[in-house]
Amino acid sequence: MAGPTADELIALIVKLGEQMSAQLDALTAQVERMKTTSQSVVALVKGLADQIQAMKDDPAALQALADSLRTDADAIDQAVHDNTPAQP
Repeated sequence: MAGPTADELIALIVKLGEQMSAQLDALTAQVERMKTTSQSVVALVKGLADQIQAMKDDPAALQALADSLRTDADAIDQAVHDNTPAQP
């Protein structure tokens, strides 16, 4: 019984290389999205700190900011929940 030919092995190696390349491209894109998200979170936290500092003497404004943050947090929580695949 003869094994695969050299041409068959080369074709298999090329196919596997193409699959790995596609997987690497997808992983690279995901890492870039995560970097962008992380940078957005840092900017958000810095912005919140600035807003809190500016509102430190205005309890009503601070309460409005807190209410807004709760609403945003609930929306983010729901989005994460809705877009997280179920565990098998």
